[in-house]
Amino acid sequence: MSGDGRPPKSPPRDLLFVGTTNENGDMRVLRQRQDQLEVGLIRPVVEGQALHGEVVRLAQRSEHARLFDVEVLYDGRRAGTERDERSGGAQLRATTDGPPQISSAAYRTNWQRVFGGTDERDEAPVVARAARGKSDLN
Repeated sequence: MSGDGRPPKSPPRDLLFVGTTNENGDMRVLRQRQDQLEVGLIRPVVEGQALHGEVVRLAQRSEHARLFDVEVLYDGRRAGTERDERSGGAQLRATTDGPPQISSAAYRTNWQRVFGGTDERDEAPVVARAARGKSDLN
């Protein structure tokens, strides 16, 4: 009991039951997250591949060999989103309104060189020189 007479608040319940394995080697699971039941797959994390969903740590429970407590280490479902303040923070929205922006010094330098910049030898852009047969792109 806490100091105000109420029982202490328990952490949210997040349990996972491991079922069968599919043809790809992924494990089918049933997850109870608070008061919701979810069906999903567990896949190994592979270096260099994108994360889809969550990265979790499982701790086996004593009640059953296939029953686990779930600890979320990374929630990929929320990556690249932020609370929409116009809706009181209730909805998530993408943090950008378009494709990713690639902007580095090397990118800008090469963009100018290929599409619109000039060099000391010729006042025409590289693309225009390539059309005249004097390409130095290769």
